[in-house]
Amino acid sequence: MPEIIYLTNSQARRFLLYKQGLLGPKRYKGESGVLDYISSVGCIQYDPVDICGKNSAIVLQARVKDFTENVLDKLLYEKRELIDFFDKNLCIFPTKDWPYLAPYFIKHHQEYTYHPQSEIEELKPLIRRLLKQHDSLSARDLRIDQRTIWHWSVPTSLARAALETMYFDGELIIHHKTGTIKSYALAKDHLPSQLLKAKPPFRNEEQRFSWLAERRIGAIGMLWDKASDVWLGIKISAAQRSQAFQDLLARQLIFAVRVEDVEETFYVKESARPLLAEVCAGKRLAERTELLAPLDCLLWDRKLIKAIFDFSYKWEIYTPPAKREYGPYSLPLLQGERFIGRIDLERGERQLLVLQFYPEANVVLSDEHKQAVNRCLRAFAKFNKRQEVGGLF
Repeated sequence: MPEIIYLTNSQARRFLLYKQGLLGPKRYKGESGVLDYISSVGCIQYDPVDICGKNSAIVLQARVKDFTENVLDKLLYEKRELIDFFDKNLCIFPTKDWPYLAPYFIKHHQEYTYHPQSEIEELKPLIRRLLKQHDSLSARDLRIDQRTIWHWSVPTSLARAALETMYFDGELIIHHKTGTIKSYALAKDHLPSQLLKAKPPFRNEEQRFSWLAERRIGAIGMLWDKASDVWLGIKISAAQRSQAFQDLLARQLIFAVRVEDVEETFYVKESARPLLAEVCAGKRLAERTELLAPLDCLLWDRKLIKAIFDFSYKWEIYTPPAKREYGPYSLPLLQGERFIGRIDLERGERQLLVLQFYPEANVVLSDEHKQAVNRCLRAFAKFNKRQEVGGLF
């Protein structure tokens, strides 16, 4: 009979937070810390919206001691140890994972292309010639006024469409970003040729799905065999997903976990067993107060977070204003092993502005808890290069 480990709700919470680097002293630091965390979860999600930090940067500031965006940019655009490409939507992942991910997205993109290829094909030779003369190109650099219909039937510049097509096809990579403006370069000029020429490492789809399932379990720390946003970017059926879990169990790469008051079975990577053992043995772990990103890895499966933390979260920035329950960029506020609410923030000229705090039901903050929130907000203001916080508790 397969092994099953039984956990209390508190043990499950503490394990997830410990695995995510959100409980105990910050164990990640500097460039190596960024690489170690991203390697441990597989990828972090990128989104260009920047109200008080981009999603990827907010993910890292909650876990990496003294994190600054310069550290991430250096790893992405100077050392090239990380890369912007597609995993769960647009993500940042270790460059060494390119052969495991890029060929499949490129194939999918080429099979399901709806935009006007003839116009884009005409531009490609020009882009290649210019990239022999310049380190990088943005859509603005091409100075082409022609427009075209792009993804989701949205009009955009033909220059952007051509550059993005070559990027989706793996011919270009992102050279650097200036705000939300992406500048591209030829992949062959910046990535090792053995990486670009590497054959896909899977013999069949079943192997690939097992690899991806193990990766997604590691992204959160504990996962069940259910549909959710965790599987975005993967064309996988329920039967294929279940088969992947069974394959990982048979090869002893994961093990089963049951949590009190939750009917479903969860699965944990074998490599995380020591962390779970520490939690179950009652290891004392310092509790922290942290603001999490809207697309934080921990929050990818919203139903799982509701089942274990009794916290419902949805990023409402793309929700019509009339249908929002909270502010459009409300960040979850974690204190210890519970989510105590969410906070709407934005950058002022000199201050990080607290627009609104939405506490969870029955949350009453003691003076000590308020001080912890204020310390968190001051640290978040420093991360946002603001000198003070407008609206402390």
